[in-house]
Amino acid sequence: MIDGDKTLVFLSLNQDTLSAGAGDTLSNAYRLELIYESSLAFTYLPLGIQQTLSIPSKP
Repeated sequence: MIDGDKTLVFLSLNQDTLSAGAGDTLSNAYRLELIYESSLAFTYLPLGIQQTLSIPSKP
């Protein structure tokens, strides 16, 4: 979803649904670093570990 100039994604964390854009912090544990067409890049803040979540291609 695009909100003005910012791209947002919808995520599920535990039983919550969140909308987030690059630079947003989620539950004080993750920061969404970048939004790519086929993946999302996160940092797990307590350990500084970078993680990637793949986004399935459109059918």
